[in-house]
Order: sequence, then C-alpha cells, then structure tokens
Amino acid sequence: MIPIAVSLIVAALSFHLFKKAAGTMDVRQINLISLVFYYDLVTMSLFASVMVLNNWAQSYTLSFLFFEKTDYYVWLSVLYVMVAMPVAMIVTCRILNVKSVNSLLERYFRQPVAGLFDKHAHCELPLLLAFSVISCISVIYTLMSTESIPILEMIRGASPDQLALMRVQAKREFSGIGQFSTIFGTLLGPILLYVSYIYYKKERKKAFLIWFLIMLLFTSTMLFYHLAKAPIIKLFIGFLSIQVMLKKRIRLRKQIVFISLLLISTVFLFKVTKGIDETRMALSGVFERITITQLEGVYHMYEIFPGNHEFIKGRSISQVLSAILKYDYIEPAERIAMKEIYPTAVAEGRVGTMSTLFIGDAWANFGLIGVLISPLIVGAWLLVIYVFILKNSKSPLILGFYGFITSHNYVQGGFMNGIIFNSGLLSIILILFCIGVAARFVNHSKKASRYIAVAPHR
Repeated sequence: MIPIAVSLIVAALSFHLFKKAAGTMDVRQINLISLVFYYDLVTMSLFASVMVLNNWAQSYTLSFLFFEKTDYYVWLSVLYVMVAMPVAMIVTCRILNVKSVNSLLERYFRQPVAGLFDKHAHCELPLLLAFSVISCISVIYTLMSTESIPILEMIRGASPDQLALMRVQAKREFSGIGQFSTIFGTLLGPILLYVSYIYYKKERKKAFLIWFLIMLLFTSTMLFYHLAKAPIIKLFIGFLSIQVMLKKRIRLRKQIVFISLLLISTVFLFKVTKGIDETRMALSGVFERITITQLEGVYHMYEIFPGNHEFIKGRSISQVLSAILKYDYIEPAERIAMKEIYPTAVAEGRVGTMSTLFIGDAWANFGLIGVLISPLIVGAWLLVIYVFILKNSKSPLILGFYGFITSHNYVQGGFMNGIIFNSGLLSIILILFCIGVAARFVNHSKKASRYIAVAPHR
C-alpha cells in the first residue's frame, strides 16, 4: 500500500506543478503540456510502474528481467520524472519572462485564425500547396519502393506472423530514399493535413475541403500502410488538440465519444493484425500496449547497461555524424535492448525496436546522470515549444505544427534521437521556417507594390 500512497501524493504534486506550466489542466482544454501529464506520465508510466511493482500485471517481455529491484528503481525514476519535468517547465517560464501561461493561453484562444503576416493566410498558401503535392508524391514513391505492402497482404489473407515480418521489413528493408519518405510523407504529411483542415474550417470553401480530403487519404495511407496502429491514433489526437485551440474547449461528452471510437478502432485493428478472435483477449492486448509495453524498455535498459553493454554516450545520434567526427557508431538503445531480449526475432526481421520512456535511453547513454538531467531537458524543451506557439499568431501553419508536436512529443521514445538530435524534426522545422520566410517576403512585396501604386497620387 505504501507505493500506492506515495504514487498518489507525487501524482497530486505533479498535477499542481503541471497546472502552473500548462495554464490549465482542464481535460476539456487538453494541450501539449497537460497531455504529457495525463497520457505519457500518468497512464503510460506511473500506472504501469505501480502495476508491475505490485505484481498486478506482467508481460512476456518483462519475464526476462533478472533483478527484483529493477521494478523498484523504475518506479522511483518515474516518480522523479513526474516532479522534475514540471519544475523544469516552471523555471523555463521564469527564464523566458512568462509570468502567466494561463494568460498567454487565454489570449491565444481569443485570437482569430489568420495568416503569418496577413489576415487571410494567402502569403504562405502557394508553398503549402506545393509541399502538399510533394508529400503526396512521397507517399506514392514509398508504396512503389516497398516490395510487399502489409495492408494489401492483410486484405489478401496473410497470416499474423507473415504480417509481423512484413511490417518490419517494410520499414527496415525499404529500397528507396528513406529520408525523403520519412520527412515529406510521415512527418510533413500530418502537418499539411492539419493545415488544410484549418483552412477549410476558416474559409468553408469547397477547394479547401478537396485539399483536406486528398491529404487525409494520402496521409492515412502513409501512416497505416505497414499496419502500425499508433501513428493513426496520434494523428487523431492531433486533431483533438487543434479543435481545442480553435474552439477553446471541447465538451466532455464529445471527448468520451472520441476516445471510445479510438479504442474501438484500435481493438478492431489489433484483432485483425494479430489474428485474435476473442474481443476480451484483444482488449487485454490493447491495455497492455497502452500501459506496460510503453515502459518495458526502461526496465531492460536498466539491466542491460552497463552490465551487458557499455554506455552509449551519445554515439547513436547519427551514422553521418559518426563518419564526419570519426567515432564508432552504436545502434540506439531501443534496438540494442530488443536484440538482447529477442535476438532471433530481430535477426529474422520480425521485431524492430523496444518502446521506452525517454529516461530508459538517457540511462543507456549516460547512466544515473542521464536519468537525473534528461527530465529537466525534456521539460524545458516542451515548454519552449509551447510558449513559442502561444506567443505567435494563430495561423494554420503554426496550428498545424502544434497538432503534430502535441501528438509526437517524443516523451515516449529515445532521448538522444528523439529530443537531443532528431534529424526528422529538425528537417520539418527548417521547411516550416523556409515557408515562413517566403511568406514574409511575399507580404513585403505586396505592401511595396501597393505603396508604389498609390505614391504618384499623393
């Protein structure tokens, strides 16, 4: 009972701290910061660690653990993360001279949707449409460069084991240029989908509806062609966060309906892709995926590093950088952990990487120092993004990026390759920055033209 009582006290303290950082913890006004608390920390981390610590739930992967104290250490680490992250956010607010995040949020709610530099968001529109075309081309290119498309093979009646193998092969044995597909299809596609949706909600024009439907078709195909369920769920979480920013709040009843539909869809997809007939077993599998599976990597990384494998020390960041700086590249901790637990499955291509909270990867890289420092870095990183968005105009481009980063906050994932150096995210930010610069140039050109046109009449 003591772990439960301590967990509840820490959760209450964390809630209070997160409220200061987020501006509001009202579930009807779900936002980037509050979603991290409710979903990534409470549901996927704290709840899971307490369940494992009390032996109320287990998984096949966790049966490979050697030390009883690992459960205890992971639980303590999660408690630390729940306090350290919001503290880092609050300190970052002070550094950024943000006196009240709630005031920023309320002001943002009151703003009308507008362009980066003009009322109708016309300056950036041509480039957004151009990148939408490139994104759709990248989806077609990806499908053409994939030998066996899992979703088609599922329709043709492939077995769950065959589908599992094809899922991994579709990503790891891709014959095309992986960065092109990832950046313009997997990452930029959802942002442009959100942008097209916001344009349609703002203008209510048929052309924008067509743009939205085309992007919905291509983006959904890109995210689900290899039968991964999480990207589709994240896609719709992004829509939910955007709706809050557009309408200030979403009724609790609508959220319950939304979450219920997501759950039903996930259970259905789980049954189809895993070949499970009983709904009860599928529900159990989905529950395990949402909770325990997302934390499994932390347990194993605590045991594997440095006992079975030396600390990575940041050498998994990039193969290109390793060649330039002449250091030995090491695979990410998520891949190493999976190789340690399921070497045969990895060799056969049936599994890829292990899910983990970011502290697992931080430990694998830097040990205890990584665990202590990483929540502070991640908390500050998230808060800077949140404040940047709230301080900017409520433009389709900014809101589209907000929807993406809310559903892809990288808390569940690698610390080094997700937060410190995420080449995909950096590429997306660079593209969006270029669109913003181009929009500014177009806006200045239009103003200059109008000035020249009226100048002779003065």
